[in-house]
Amino acid sequence: MMRINKALRKDPKNPTFPVSFRQSFSQWWRGASAQNAKLTELEVLKQVDFLRDNDKDQERLAEVIETPIGPKKDTIHEVSITSKTINDTKKKEIVFLHGYGAGLALFFRNMDGLTKNNTQNWNFHFVDWLGMGCSARPPFRVKGKNAAERLEQTEGFFVDSLEEWRKAKSIESMVLVGHSMGGYLSAVYAMRYPSRVEKLLLVSPVAVPENPYACDDDAEIRTEQSKAVETLNVLTSETQTSNVMAEFTQSQDQATTQEGTSTSAPAKPNNPVPKAIALLWNWNITPFAILRSIGPIGPKLVSTWTNIRFSTLPKDTFMALHNYCYAIFSLKGSSEYALSHLLAPGAFARRSLINRIGHVQCKTVFMYGDRDWMDESAGYAAAKRLMEHGVLAEHHIIKNAGHHCYLDNPEAFNELVLREMNFE
Repeated sequence: MMRINKALRKDPKNPTFPVSFRQSFSQWWRGASAQNAKLTELEVLKQVDFLRDNDKDQERLAEVIETPIGPKKDTIHEVSITSKTINDTKKKEIVFLHGYGAGLALFFRNMDGLTKNNTQNWNFHFVDWLGMGCSARPPFRVKGKNAAERLEQTEGFFVDSLEEWRKAKSIESMVLVGHSMGGYLSAVYAMRYPSRVEKLLLVSPVAVPENPYACDDDAEIRTEQSKAVETLNVLTSETQTSNVMAEFTQSQDQATTQEGTSTSAPAKPNNPVPKAIALLWNWNITPFAILRSIGPIGPKLVSTWTNIRFSTLPKDTFMALHNYCYAIFSLKGSSEYALSHLLAPGAFARRSLINRIGHVQCKTVFMYGDRDWMDESAGYAAAKRLMEHGVLAEHHIIKNAGHHCYLDNPEAFNELVLREMNFE
């Protein structure tokens, strides 16, 4: 597999906070608005040649589409890439869904390689979840009396809105490509609407293994097999876990070079999540709520994460991504408040996929970066369980990549996706 070419961006004077206080104040002063978020999204998409000047591309038509759904006509935001010359209703549909709090523009490094010479047979949809990115942000409320009820209502918020979008688009069935929480929700969608999903491509999905710290109020559905595995783990002192803190500390440079260290090997955690963090998590105080509360230093704080996350990209690309991330992070809170209902403190599952993966009926492909902080061994176990149920499943490791493997090594990621698109 090909390795991405990197332009290392180093700022020896200010490596931690690349955005100055003046820039931070200016960005905050402009305020948070859906219009500004869409403008920053456009700046990221302009990093792609054929999107920057789409009129000159003879093959591909790129459109930003707002699709109203439901009785309140909340809009689902997408970038659609189709053919300029072929309008065949029999073409296949593939949908890309981002992770928690993110947005569709993070797939910008995949859009050219995936769509080039493929729009004759495929329609591509890069979609923002309802309540995230540039989609509408309706109030998010759940009224369940316990964790199980709250989880089911929360999952329904996402998957039912995706189903409403599918109906509005007149899509009969589709291939779903979901990253992180988007992968988890894509799998839940496939369980609820099996006839609408041809294939599942789960990219470093969250909530695959059981929570080793599950409490009585969690929504887990235990199986005899999972109880046996838990007993074995206790006897052998092995626990499946994911190092969620690596999302904030692992740089793109570490993820894409041999200097990085794999963080996906399962190991028993020595310490649980700090009580203060667990308390904030259970109170549903999200990182974005904190960001909105700190005013003019918000963009500077975000630049710490973007500087780590996009550490190998050219400066112009980095700034476009930073502006985009801050713009969507600072918008009115909506489905970001789903986090504590879907995941327990530490990003462990309230109800794991491993114990219900048998309800998936379509071929499922798990992908992880070789330096992924997510527990790839749980994906391997889930793929094995699917095959035991007679469902095709695969498990792949993408080299020189971390949790955002589609962004760290787009060529290798695209290669796997294209293979599944072309494989009947």
